[in-house]
Amino acid sequence: MNLSNFEEYIEDVILKRGRDYFNNGHVEGIEKEDNNLYIIDVVGSDEYIVGIFIDDDNQIIDAHCNCPYDFGEYCKHKAAALYALRQMKIDEKEPTIFKKQTKANTDLKTLLSNLKKEDLLQIIEDVAKDYPEIEKQLVFRFSQDETEVSISKKMMREYINLYKKGGFISWRDVDDALQGAEITLSRAQEKIEEGETKSAVLLSLAVLQIVMDMLNYSDDSSGSIDVIIYESLETIHEAIFDGFDQLNESLKDELLSNLLKESDHKRYDGWSDVQVALYKSIMLLCDTPNRRKKFDTQLNKNLESTSNNAWDSKYETENIKLIKLEMIERFNGEEQALQFIKENINLAPFRTKAIERLMESKKYSEALELCEEGKVADSKYPGIVSQWKRYELQAYEGLGDIQKQRELLMEFVYGNKYEYYKKLKELYQAGEWEVVLQKILATFEKQKYLPSTYLEILKQENLTEKILNYCKRNPSSINELSGYLLQDYEDEVNNLYIRYIELEAEKSTDRKQYQKVCSIIKQYEKIAGTIRVQKLINTLTQKYRRRPAFIDELEKIKKD
Repeated sequence: MNLSNFEEYIEDVILKRGRDYFNNGHVEGIEKEDNNLYIIDVVGSDEYIVGIFIDDDNQIIDAHCNCPYDFGEYCKHKAAALYALRQMKIDEKEPTIFKKQTKANTDLKTLLSNLKKEDLLQIIEDVAKDYPEIEKQLVFRFSQDETEVSISKKMMREYINLYKKGGFISWRDVDDALQGAEITLSRAQEKIEEGETKSAVLLSLAVLQIVMDMLNYSDDSSGSIDVIIYESLETIHEAIFDGFDQLNESLKDELLSNLLKESDHKRYDGWSDVQVALYKSIMLLCDTPNRRKKFDTQLNKNLESTSNNAWDSKYETENIKLIKLEMIERFNGEEQALQFIKENINLAPFRTKAIERLMESKKYSEALELCEEGKVADSKYPGIVSQWKRYELQAYEGLGDIQKQRELLMEFVYGNKYEYYKKLKELYQAGEWEVVLQKILATFEKQKYLPSTYLEILKQENLTEKILNYCKRNPSSINELSGYLLQDYEDEVNNLYIRYIELEAEKSTDRKQYQKVCSIIKQYEKIAGTIRVQKLINTLTQKYRRRPAFIDELEKIKKD
């Protein structure tokens, strides 16, 4: 992917958002670091940092953004950054890379500006008659306030109904059905630029309502609806964040009421993450005790309706209480926040916060007590228990307790977590380690199935004899491990490769499987040489002479 053609590789909806961001001045700075790394500031609902690494031919090697978008490789901030970087390159006059820019748009503008009003109106009417979609967009674009929201909803539903067949929208039609939503979100972005916060929020809410309902009758395999949901939530947040200082008290109350009502709608049952995103936007409006009280009342009502027995309800409870904690931290201070954390210590996210605060204060013994209690409380959830053990390890490191570190690290290694192996080894003297290593290997070798950590240790320690035995137990592994064995076990490697190929050939029944066998043979040829491989091919050709497709594939590599 190159700066000259990145549009071909990014989803249209993301590309459009990025282009709008770039055109509306959201890219506020580009700095070049060493090795063709560009750091680009993109300001939206927050300030985001995009890093783009390109080579000397403007090939895009890597791109990263610190925004939370996770519905695809590229977010609108990356897209905006790419547009800005390309424009900068054009301004630096690098014509060999970029296509020559035409003046078609300027010429059209000049032409239209010289027409009479009646002629312009006639042209617009004619175009709208030939292209009904343009008529919809024009009516929508120049309507006002509540009428604009009503028209936007009507337009979105018209697009949806156009592609709904038998009450359902197939995956191939979802993007087309979302055109109305995309147009509405673009208009919401314009409203933000114009300082019309209320309109931007209402338009985005209209999009959110309709696309959330779309999920009930659409195949969203492509994730396009998820993208629009994310964009609408982000636009709501951005509108309030950017326009908050210009809102009067009446408008704040009105927006708070709209968002509270929306977040409590049954369409968000089971969509806790969407609800939380709405809550975060609501928090921006809670700058007075009265508005905070209204929000807190709804949160408490939602908490009362949840049950801690089911996992989904537990997750929802945690999310609501985390929002309450954020409110307390923002408006009531650290002392009340600590009290609230203590009251909810049996919820994993709160225990995590408490432990991290203790670790920061170097109160390692108290942190260990919370970890121990957490292991008991969350014994049914191995992943969470593992999290408490990782905190225990950090605490023991802080205390300098080598023995406890060894015990925990050994437990992690036995749990097939190879990333802790090196740290474990570093806690032993060279003379001590050999005994420990043999104990680890012996423990693994008693298991029916050898875990991946066992093999990684063999490779790390270059234990070639054990690697050879591993390959004998797992013939297919010779493809990966031959490099460790060739120097000391050349004959064994050849025999293992031949055995592996023969096993694969025996179970192959179609051309695709035959091609896989031939691929292994070509890999083997790099080790064994042409003469041995030709002999093997002749043997296979004779043995499987009644499999013409296999013979055909063997002949192909024989000619190579």
